[in-house]
Amino acid sequence: MPIQHKGSGIIVETYLTYEQLSGRRSTFSEFHAELSRYPSDVILRVCSALDILLFGWSPRFDKSLHDRLVQMLCPVAPEGIKRGPLKVLFHRQVLLLVAKEALRTGPNTGPQPSVTSDMTRLFTMANDQFATDKGPTEEGAASTMELISRFMSVSEFQFAHPAIRLSRPFVMFSKFAELVPEEGKQFNIPEMFEKETGVSPEVYFPLVMGCMTKYVNYGLEQFSSAPQDFTLGFEWFKDTNLSKEQLGNLCTG
Repeated sequence: MPIQHKGSGIIVETYLTYEQLSGRRSTFSEFHAELSRYPSDVILRVCSALDILLFGWSPRFDKSLHDRLVQMLCPVAPEGIKRGPLKVLFHRQVLLLVAKEALRTGPNTGPQPSVTSDMTRLFTMANDQFATDKGPTEEGAASTMELISRFMSVSEFQFAHPAIRLSRPFVMFSKFAELVPEEGKQFNIPEMFEKETGVSPEVYFPLVMGCMTKYVNYGLEQFSSAPQDFTLGFEWFKDTNLSKEQLGNLCTG
């Protein structure tokens, strides 16, 4: 059944999947095998750029921009989209799944595949996972914690406004104290976060919000002409009050 995209009015019939292109649905393990062909930093940059360009600050989904991005990154996919004009390949849920799995299983620093411009198999295989009865949360999960870690891409994507997406993680961190059990093993989520990253949530999340100001007016033209300018370097933080050690943790963590 076609779905009306909130805010834009565009009607989306279905996501383009690997099964629709090849006649066979990929498994979660096959999706991971395809994901492992790419360096983790490449995957994170691609997913971040797509998220900013398609779902950054505007509540409207630009289908023509979507199709241009598909042509750039997944040149095999446009034929499948043309056969079904209401189909989309990139959507926020699949970007979260691909990026999160790259982070969860990485870092992967292997050599880039010989054809780096064609990510059709990767993203259509990722879309396959949403077409299964179980979804991308249950197959092959080795532990309860691994299963829990997969739920972000299933639930977080529904928050459309960027202000909500930016502030929600910090609110969750600040409220986790209410979930600490009265008996048994105790834990402190903010302290665990700072131990792993080298910065506290009170420092990290405002910096994330500040970094986003770079992309308010960011568009495909800027990305196409100088994709290297999309990433943030060490110099972006030079005017902050953070120590060199903290900046090193942020830029390499």
